[in-house]
Amino acid sequence: MTSDAHDAGRALTRKGQATRDRIVASAASLMFERGVAGTTTEDVQKAAGVGASQMYHYFADRQDLIRAVIAHQTRAVLASQQPYLGALDSFDALRAWRDHLIALEHRLGCKGGCDRHARRGACRGIHLLP
Repeated sequence: MTSDAHDAGRALTRKGQATRDRIVASAASLMFERGVAGTTTEDVQKAAGVGASQMYHYFADRQDLIRAVIAHQTRAVLASQQPYLGALDSFDALRAWRDHLIALEHRLGCKGGCDRHARRGACRGIHLLP
């Protein structure tokens, strides 16, 4: 599960993996709410309850942490959408996936992500398929 370059050559203990996972989850949550530019490593340290030495033990630098967050979010998105993606064999299935994504945006209050204008469009119920 340690897929970033900094940890690639070594195995982590169970406690070490839990700490690394907690840092990534805290960073992901903050970056979702504030954006990448609005999240500092100090914010992440405070949210995860770790010091700078622990942060840099698991991540070479901020970019390394950001790559780990991207991998974390990618796994989460694909896992939540897999039932729909594995069944995209008709327009009805495509509509069901679309409806799932729009409902998800509503549950999230249309927060997070990079393109706020596109997300607002999804929350107004813009449908790409009839």
